[in-house]
Amino acid sequence: MHGGDVYRNKVKYDFSINVNPLGMPQTVREAALAAVCDAEKYPDMRCETLRFAISSKFGCAAENVVCGNGASELILAFLRMACSPCVTDAGRAAGAPRLLLLSPCFTGYETAFRAVGAQLGADCDFSGDLEYFALSTKNDFSFTCEMLPAFLEKLRASKPNACIITNPNNPNGKLVERAVLEEIASECEKTGIWLLIDECFMELTGKACEYSFIPLLSRYKSVIVLRAFTKTFAIPGLRLGYCATSGGETAAALRKQLPEWSVSAPAQAAGVAAVHEDAYLKEAVRLISEERQFLATELKNLGFTVFPSDVNFLLFCADARANGADCCSSEGSLFDALLDDSILIRDCRDFTGLGEGYYRIAVRKHAENEAFVTSLQRIYGEMK
Repeated sequence: MHGGDVYRNKVKYDFSINVNPLGMPQTVREAALAAVCDAEKYPDMRCETLRFAISSKFGCAAENVVCGNGASELILAFLRMACSPCVTDAGRAAGAPRLLLLSPCFTGYETAFRAVGAQLGADCDFSGDLEYFALSTKNDFSFTCEMLPAFLEKLRASKPNACIITNPNNPNGKLVERAVLEEIASECEKTGIWLLIDECFMELTGKACEYSFIPLLSRYKSVIVLRAFTKTFAIPGLRLGYCATSGGETAAALRKQLPEWSVSAPAQAAGVAAVHEDAYLKEAVRLISEERQFLATELKNLGFTVFPSDVNFLLFCADARANGADCCSSEGSLFDALLDDSILIRDCRDFTGLGEGYYRIAVRKHAENEAFVTSLQRIYGEMK
């Protein structure tokens, strides 16, 4: 139930995908178009120019950067690497591979893990090897310092092959404190568990200096940071992501799980141009902050429960929480009603830990946000 299906729906305003509301930068567009002229050649399978541009920007060694055809491909590659029998730690419990996730979190992790299970031929109900640490409405689905002891206990008891933490989390958009991640990374290092920190939305928070784990990578051999140009620079159709690792050995192991020519020439060229778009990102962060507040206020005025966010999307619930309940419901489908108005939002029923009545919307430009609010006011008024 991913967002962005404008191919089977009549959509004027797409609030279901969380890309930069400013759209693709002109320099990125021009670079991608120019690279089409070289489409008769194979792209650079090593992505050297792109990796060196990323290295220069973020201070990580170029040999420790792995590029892929969007974050989804890299998540799959990470899980193949982490769950491969040849890298399974002898101290871990035998049996099918295990993955520990927060709930709710990005549904693509579950999809990729099941694909890996099918590939390994796991003779079991592979979904049963997905372990979850539940976040609660009482904390607005935030992963806080107070939850850390319980999470570490879960990590030790589960002994997963891998753990994935999204920062900021999706679908609620809250950042996780760096100190919390350091504790988790240290435990993973001691116990031989791979840790993927998904920072695909980090640059759109404007708080990467305080929250990104990239500056700490050299301390942890088992930690990988994932990022995506897709969301940050509004190029979902080009597909481009990268992983930063602590060393060349980990990067090499990850590359073994990828096709030889994973990243197209236009995507590589777009990425090189995007790395230099500092002013564009600064403007995007300003716009997102203002428009997120506008949308949150309007949703609350209509009586929705709105969960605090640090980034360019908002999770909300169609009914206010009552007595600390962990699930909300709605009468009728807000998703369908808005789609009848040519507005596409993300129905979050397929997120583990959520249910009917939870929705996520992207933060768009003000005119689009106003159009959404106007439709919502009319539709939700009719549904009450």
